[in-house]
Amino acid sequence: MKEGTMRIVVILLALAALLPLSGCSFQKVESNELGVLINNTYLPRRWLPYPTGWCKGVSPEPLEAGRHFNLPWLQHIEVFTRSLQTIAVVDTTGDEDLPREGSLRLKTSEGNDVYADLTLSYSIDETRVIAIVRAFGSLEVFERRMIRPMTRSVCRTTFGGLSTAQFSLSEERRRMALEAIETLKHSLEPFGLQIRDLNVVGFRFNPEYEAKVREKEMYNQEAEQFSYLQRSTLAQIEARKKEALGLKGKLLEEAQGYLKQMELRASSMLYQKEKAAEALKFELVSRAEGLHAINAALDGPGGPNLVSYELARTVRGKDILLLPSAEGALQVTDVNDLLVRYLTSRALHSDRVEPSPAVPPANAQAEPAPSSPLRSGETPPQP
Repeated sequence: MKEGTMRIVVILLALAALLPLSGCSFQKVESNELGVLINNTYLPRRWLPYPTGWCKGVSPEPLEAGRHFNLPWLQHIEVFTRSLQTIAVVDTTGDEDLPREGSLRLKTSEGNDVYADLTLSYSIDETRVIAIVRAFGSLEVFERRMIRPMTRSVCRTTFGGLSTAQFSLSEERRRMALEAIETLKHSLEPFGLQIRDLNVVGFRFNPEYEAKVREKEMYNQEAEQFSYLQRSTLAQIEARKKEALGLKGKLLEEAQGYLKQMELRASSMLYQKEKAAEALKFELVSRAEGLHAINAALDGPGGPNLVSYELARTVRGKDILLLPSAEGALQVTDVNDLLVRYLTSRALHSDRVEPSPAVPPANAQAEPAPSSPLRSGETPPQP
């Protein structure tokens, strides 16, 4: 019985320990964001998934991009955007200090009311994110209680130095905006806010005065838009110029590489052609020398015999017939046999004439040369 009771107690304790983890989740922090983990209550350090061992309060380091574990109701992650943020500077209503739809009412130096549409561009210093969360709890509270009130106060003070006529001039408004930016930097940068720009998007006077300056203001706004367009165009031209210079350098490098490759290829082809020409020259010279030697040999004593022998060997086995065209009986002359007989007779005659003749005995008689019987219609060979 005691063993069963202990087992039930252990199971209940395990379920109680796993109960907070039943609702655990992962929150994703994008690449352009920073996260800050906030513990809403005291947690034992062994329950936390991080080795730093946080208790109630804010994590000491911001969370980078990725998925991060948290316990709902016990923890939450406050996300900050790294990119540039823009807010509208408007009047507020009530004690909640919440922005309302409309513009910021300013007073000129003459006391006239001007309703200006202002936008503030800023970014958060990543190294001060933890301090902002510890001081204000969230970016929304920081914006509502620090950024907007400070911006409204500085704009009213700065733009209040302009007269009604000066407020209509875009260059005067821009000058006051730059002064307001410097004041806001001095006031808000210690809190981790980096002021980027303050723009007067539009403004309106009282109906009585606005009717008088509407036409002039229209021209000023057009001039300001044209100036902005001009700056944008110049920036695009500069970017395209840099792109063209980069493309020029790339094409120049490619052309130089191609030229170097062609030079190497041309050198290789020239070397091959020179070697081929030298080999052809050597072959032709050798062939000419051989032909010269053959001609010299043919000009010697045995040259005609060699020519006759080659001619006889060439026509051997080839049937060459002469068909007389005269009227009468058909007589066929075998030219092959005729040439063979003629050349053989000449070769034998030459062999007997060229060497030095020996003195024959007195009673020796010359043997007649062998002769082949002539065919009908053949002519005996002439020596």
